[in-house]
Amino acid sequence: MYENLSNSCHTLPISEACTSSKLGLNSNELPPGFRFQPTEEELIGFYLFRKAAGLSLPAHLIPEVDLHKHDPWDLPDLSPLPANTYQWFFFTFVDRKYQSGSRANRVTPSGYWKATGRPSVVVASATTSLLTDIQSSTSMDQMSSEQRESPSSNSSVSGRDNAIGTKKTLVFYAGRAPHGQRTPWVMHEFHLSPHLCSAPTNDSCSSEIVISRIVRKESSETHVVVPEG
Repeated sequence: MYENLSNSCHTLPISEACTSSKLGLNSNELPPGFRFQPTEEELIGFYLFRKAAGLSLPAHLIPEVDLHKHDPWDLPDLSPLPANTYQWFFFTFVDRKYQSGSRANRVTPSGYWKATGRPSVVVASATTSLLTDIQSSTSMDQMSSEQRESPSSNSSVSGRDNAIGTKKTLVFYAGRAPHGQRTPWVMHEFHLSPHLCSAPTNDSCSSEIVISRIVRKESSETHVVVPEG
């Protein structure tokens, strides 16, 4: 029964408060059997959008952590999720390598995160209300004339029109580039589409914050140990 608790907030309008008291959850005391398994669409369309817009969130399931101050094997201890889970979620701000540039800093105390593949687009499906909820919280100027004339047309617009963000995949390498050693730790970094934060009504919205999903592949039982010195 508990695995669907987080989904109960998705039925509420995005402008309504969705707090831990509504779920009966405590950030330090999750109920037995609790599972937090949001889809990529829910991570961006609900959790990331609400965090970026300064809206309330259910419980303390996704803490805010500076990931680049920690190695990946230390991150599970910073999450309130059960120890036997296979993935951990964190809010973090994009740390720029150079103040004047757009390149992110991926270095940690014992290694670095390296991007692999191309970013993929995350879209809001027509079967959920996430896109409608987001649009209701942004300026009508951000919607196409066809959408303004027919709000129900969300179900027929293309995937590109329904795009709410992107997902980047990174692998952790122990040591220093370019001689780092690949480890079983993987990060999926979710970014909010900039246009969702560009409306005048969202002047406090920040597109610099992301959700990072940390996963450790089961094929390896130990992380790479970096020699000291």
